Amino acid sequence: MTPTDQPLTIEKAIEVGQKILIPQYILWSLGVLSFIGTVKIGYPIWIGVLMIIVCGIIAIIYGAIKIPKWKIWAFGQVRNVHELKQRAILARIIPADSKTFWLFEFWSAKDKEQWKTISLKFREKDVWEDNSNIAEQTAVYYTKFPPLYLLAIVFLGFFFFHDFVMGIAILLALLTGYVIKIRDRKPQIILSDKGIEAVGIGFYEWCDIQKANVIKDELGAQFIYLTYKYPKGIAQINLNMFDIDAEFLYKLLIFYQKRYDNQH
Repeated sequence: MTPTDQPLTIEKAIEVGQKILIPQYILWSLGVLSFIGTVKIGYPIWIGVLMIIVCGIIAIIYGAIKIPKWKIWAFGQVRNVHELKQRAILARIIPADSKTFWLFEFWSAKDKEQWKTISLKFREKDVWEDNSNIAEQTAVYYTKFPPLYLLAIVFLGFFFFHDFVMGIAILLALLTGYVIKIRDRKPQIILSDKGIEAVGIGFYEWCDIQKANVIKDELGAQFIYLTYKYPKGIAQINLNMFDIDAEFLYKLLIFYQKRYDNQH
């Protein structure tokens, strides 16, 4: 993360942030696999629990050191800090605003002084520039691949029940509803520079839409939603079953709303 003559884009900042966290994911995975391995082999379960705790502590310390450095580097160079913040949350680089243990970070005195200066950028509005590569509308469909959390549940079913038949039963029960949904190949959401159309809600122009956003659930888990207010209520659409990246969808929301505003 060294300065260059080229301006830092949000896409590049997100890419670097995700790469920084790869060792953290590896550590968490190592802890879980170590626990499963010790139980399967027949070692005392406390050894597996200890491995999860050790790997977890190392992962947390690693993130606590690396994330503040990334924040200073990324937010210090990117112009649109509000967009970067929301997209970094959706990319799971930083947590959503909340007073939780997951905000545990190590900040040196020098880091804090730098961040005080950088944080002043949040007082300014983001600057928008149109992108000709973004089409007039984007259709969102059900994904053809099962979400990771479904596969994780199936895996745990095999592990805990130690029964092939039970594992298959869990697999079929979870995937039946999923397969029924993905057979529907109609667009479930259509975003455009005119507005948003969603199955079960209908089409509304941007002038009738307020507070459109892409958010994680309150606990910051794997569930992500498209939310917006419209004349008949509040839409909250779970995005985990769709074939679009949440971070990219948030980018589209900004572009389409700005295009509409500039045309009216």
